This record gives sequence, C-alpha cells and structure tokens, in this order.
Amino acid sequence: MQTTFNYLDSYCERAGHLGLWAEPLNVLSNIAFLLAAWWTWQKVKSLGEHAGQVWDIKLLSILIGIIGIGSGIWHLVPNTHTVLMDVIPILIFMNLYIFSAAIRLLGWRFTQALALWFVFMVVNFASEIYLPRDFLNGTIMYVPGYFIFCFFIVMLWLRKSPTAVIMLQALVLWTFSLIVRTVDLMLCPMIPIGTHFIWHICNALMMGLLLYALIQCRRSRSQELP
Repeated sequence: MQTTFNYLDSYCERAGHLGLWAEPLNVLSNIAFLLAAWWTWQKVKSLGEHAGQVWDIKLLSILIGIIGIGSGIWHLVPNTHTVLMDVIPILIFMNLYIFSAAIRLLGWRFTQALALWFVFMVVNFASEIYLPRDFLNGTIMYVPGYFIFCFFIVMLWLRKSPTAVIMLQALVLWTFSLIVRTVDLMLCPMIPIGTHFIWHICNALMMGLLLYALIQCRRSRSQELP
C-alpha cells in the first residue's frame, strides 16, 4: 500500500535530475523555517517569568527548525529514508498544535482536545488509505489539518477572540502555499524552477503566525492575572 511515508514526491525544480544540488531553491528556501523558529523562540522568551509554563510553544518553535532541516535534507537526497525526516516533524507539529490551540486558544479541557485530535487522526488515517498519494500532487495529506484549522478560526471568530485575525492571516498564507505546492509540476513548462520553494517560505511564515497566536493568547491571560 502506498502512503505518505513511501510515496516519493517529485518536484519541478529537480525534473528527474540526480545530484545533491538539483533543487537549490527548494533546499535554500528552508532557511525560512530556521528564521521562523528563531523569531518565535525570541517571542517565547519575551514572556519572561511565564516562559516556564509554555513548554508546548517552546517545543513547537523547535519543531519549526527541525522541519526546515528535515525538508532541506529531503530535497538534497530524496529517498525512502529522508522522506521520513521531512514528513514526521510536520505531523508531530500538526498533532501538538491541535492540543495547544484547543487548550490555549479555545480554553478546552484536555479531554475535549483529545476528542478533537481523535477526529483529526481518523480523518487523516482514512485519507491515507482511500485517497491516492498523487492526488493534488501529494497535497492531499494536508487537507485534514486544513479543515481543523478552519474549525479553530470559526470558533475563535464566534468568540470574538483577537487571535482570530492572526489565525485567519495564517490560513490565507497556508491556502496560497497549498495552491503553489499543488501546481508545481503543472507549471513546469512555464516556470522551470517550479513553485515548491514558495510553499516553504509561506509555510514558515504561517507556522510563525500560528505560534504568535499562542504567545499572544498567553500574554493576554498573564496580564489579566492579579
């Protein structure tokens, strides 16, 4: 059975070429993740005395950096081993963020966050089994997370939470990045370098905004304390 973990995606920039630097833009654009990790880490540190209570945000910040490193290695040497370095950190980030956002942004109990995560896992598992890996050029693996993302925004908007705007900005970025990832191969005849590197840059910005929403929520609640 072909799944995300054994499906070797192809990118316009490589275009079937071998060699370490067949995808220079796809490799170097991962620097954006390292910059986003550094920026979010600085924002977490700015919480001061409350930083010890935001271990999840710290871990998410570190994961952004790991995503950049893993993706860079995958685009340097694409094979069945390095694809795990690309995919697994992303999945860990998505799963942890669901818990963090449900508890911190929505104020849910752990059991409620667990129920939401279970729904995400069921949908994600079903998409891995029943949908072809090359559907939407492999972008299909991100669709379950996209709908969970929309759910958070609707809930925050209904509550008139100021973080709803930040999350909406992140969603706009992710929507655009999903599009450029999907059309990468289709645009090869017109854009030989492809569009996948734009996916990296947009995703790094999006993840930075996602963590910024958590940080702002934590800062607001800290200021409300007597």
